[in-house]
Amino acid sequence: MPAMLASLGVTVAKAVGAHLLHNSVPNRIETLFSGLGGRFFIGLGTGFYLQNAQFRHGANECFGAVKGVLTTALSSFF
Repeated sequence: MPAMLASLGVTVAKAVGAHLLHNSVPNRIETLFSGLGGRFFIGLGTGFYLQNAQFRHGANECFGAVKGVLTTALSSFF
């Protein structure tokens, strides 16, 4: 499903002319999802995340740890 949404996003971005702006956020997102099989890996990772409870638990723990580090690091600047 995320891979289909990525394809839809790329199509919409191209339709509105975002691909003409070389240093824009939509162009960077398009490059991320289109280049180097990004759609395949996002789809595979999402499927694995949703099907495997142990992986999902570990991934959630990892996301929480990264969020905690970023929150702490950014709070020290502001």
